[in-house]
Amino acid sequence: MAHRDGRADGDGNDSRCGTGFRPLLRLSGWPAATWAAVPRQPLPVMDTICGMHLERIISGGQTGVDRAGLDAAMALGIPHGGWCPRGRRAEDGIIPSRYVLAEHSSADYAPRTVQNVLDADGTMVLCVGTPTGGTLLTCQVARQHRRPLLVVDLDQLPPPEAVRSWLAERKIRVLNVAGPRESQSPGIGQRARAYLMQVLTQQAGARAARAALQGESSRSRGRRPRRKRGTA
Repeated sequence: MAHRDGRADGDGNDSRCGTGFRPLLRLSGWPAATWAAVPRQPLPVMDTICGMHLERIISGGQTGVDRAGLDAAMALGIPHGGWCPRGRRAEDGIIPSRYVLAEHSSADYAPRTVQNVLDADGTMVLCVGTPTGGTLLTCQVARQHRRPLLVVDLDQLPPPEAVRSWLAERKIRVLNVAGPRESQSPGIGQRARAYLMQVLTQQAGARAARAALQGESSRSRGRRPRRKRGTA
């Protein structure tokens, strides 16, 4: 059966949350289901797996959703990166230097959009309503190359744990975050950042816990047993 976005049943890499029709989430091995069927309680196993997998967040550095992804990563201590147009071009001028991005050989937006999709293990699009423009291009490239894609409608938010489950099921290590620029959807950057913080907070906690355990293990290996007095 074809859906309103032109996708047919069987495209297992494409998951959609909202955008004008009954929200559903298609996960690997899961049948199509309404959000009512998705567990509302945190999923400890999935959260742990997600924490083990997600290593980096990338985007194109544009205003709006792109920077929301980078800001959330920086706030939570998750490494970030991605491709941006040559000259660090964005609608508000030059992309701020705090964002560690690589410049594409092209100054156009489309080439870096394609490269970010290809470099990621999966793409998460945050938008309001049906994707258009560069956001639509992101979706089309992901589908063309059969890369995992999750579209989240910020007017019909799924529970954060459902997105964590998607990240875990797809074994996403590098996540590409994309969506409309600020001028196309005023306020979308703030909304996207707030939602991403909810989704990624437990993942960041898992990273911190692992780092602490690794540090303690290293310190333990570095300790030498003390000699008792009077012994050679």
